[in-house]
Amino acid sequence: MNIYRKLCEKPVSIENIIELKEWMETVPLAVAGYDDAIHTRLLDYEVLDFFNYSLSNTDFDIKWDAITWPYKIKCKMEETEALLIEESEKFLKLQQIDEGELQDKIDYLSSVITNLSGQDDINKVHPIAVEVRLAWKGVKEAQEFGILLNQRQKIAMEMRQLIEEFRPLIPIIQAINHPGMKTRHWTQFKEKTGINIIPTPYLTFKQCLDAGVKDQFEVLKEIVDLAGKEFVLEQALTKMQGEWEEANMSVTPYKTTGSYIMKITDEQLQMLDDHIALTQQLTFSPFKGAFEQEIEDWNAKIRIASEVLDEWFECQKSWMYLEPILTSEDIAHQLPIESKRFSTVQRSWRRIMKAAYDNPAILDYCSNKKLFDQFVQNNRILDQVQRGLTDYLEQKRLNFPRLFFLSDDELLEILSQSKYPWAVQPHLKKCFENIYLLDFIDGTHITVMYSGEGECVKLIPDMYATGSVEVWLLKVSLNFFWGYGFFILLVYQDFIFTIL
Repeated sequence: MNIYRKLCEKPVSIENIIELKEWMETVPLAVAGYDDAIHTRLLDYEVLDFFNYSLSNTDFDIKWDAITWPYKIKCKMEETEALLIEESEKFLKLQQIDEGELQDKIDYLSSVITNLSGQDDINKVHPIAVEVRLAWKGVKEAQEFGILLNQRQKIAMEMRQLIEEFRPLIPIIQAINHPGMKTRHWTQFKEKTGINIIPTPYLTFKQCLDAGVKDQFEVLKEIVDLAGKEFVLEQALTKMQGEWEEANMSVTPYKTTGSYIMKITDEQLQMLDDHIALTQQLTFSPFKGAFEQEIEDWNAKIRIASEVLDEWFECQKSWMYLEPILTSEDIAHQLPIESKRFSTVQRSWRRIMKAAYDNPAILDYCSNKKLFDQFVQNNRILDQVQRGLTDYLEQKRLNFPRLFFLSDDELLEILSQSKYPWAVQPHLKKCFENIYLLDFIDGTHITVMYSGEGECVKLIPDMYATGSVEVWLLKVSLNFFWGYGFFILLVYQDFIFTIL
């Protein structure tokens, strides 16, 4: 965009026009220097197109700008060249006007001086002295203005000559100063030409010319082209590595468990996916030779990090669900095998999360094959625990089918508080038709049941809520029918006695 902005600048003097014209002759070479960057950007979009990724309006505009930028510069240069011709003509006319005004002023001063030279009246000495001073001042101003006009032409010609002499050296300077030129490239140049150039902060362009670089420019250009393509890969790799240096996961305490949970933003996950795709693209580049091992190592690193995070999320989800269940003494007592397995995972989880809390750098911590194996093993154990828990709940429901009306979480809430039978109260209305409340005496003795309308029916016989939940709930169900049957029988007897 700096090139485009400079092309939009309007010249303010003939010197400025000459300078701008000379600079414009270097623009095609400068635009060509962006070819690698544009090509790399378009390759990125080709990868996205291959995966049918829908671009946002902003990304589409960026892609279109990358495609049309060279054409826009070309059109702007044509427009600027036309403007410079127009401005040159305008400044030429101004120069001619200035020269004409200078000539008129010189003629005027000549006539004044001629007139003064004929003055001989001593009485007019003071007015004549004033006119002489004014005339002398005018002569000096005219002289200075004439010198300025001459200097403009002289400077312009000198600048043109210097630029013409220096122009052929510009590609050589750009090649020598290319950021992609490394020691290995200068070694290749030495092997092909015998010219030994050691890139140091003290190396001068004159030293390079004296060494004969100008005569071997075609060899240098070939090496620089390769170095430029390698430099694009190196920049892409360095940029990815730099973006992960400050990328940390959020590791926060989880409730009262004494452990932690991990969170990663959607932007970080998207960046990981993007970098995997970009790295895959780099592995296919024919110019990866100098960085092949580094690219392969980076590819392996971000892929194992992605796999670790996938397993981590799965493990965390299962752990957060099972932790409050299997840390309950009642459930742990009823599921001893599953509880033991979960304890094994619990110890591993606490160790992993403590290490993550101490080192939250995503890529540094997650690119660990041993960590991946640990999560895979933990997830396998948690799957076994989950299946055991599911079978356990299924058996409870089969023992008392009305428990099918409850969700897993509701049933687990009841089972985890089997020492407190009254904990079943909030769920009675789902298990029984219109039983809203049981009257517990001393925590376990049940004597009365209440409907949603507040009706009271005595259990016959009364009972104690002891043993497994499904067992004493089944007794409640049976006593429910006995109680209502007895109540209906009493009503029927009262009715018969009333009739008789």
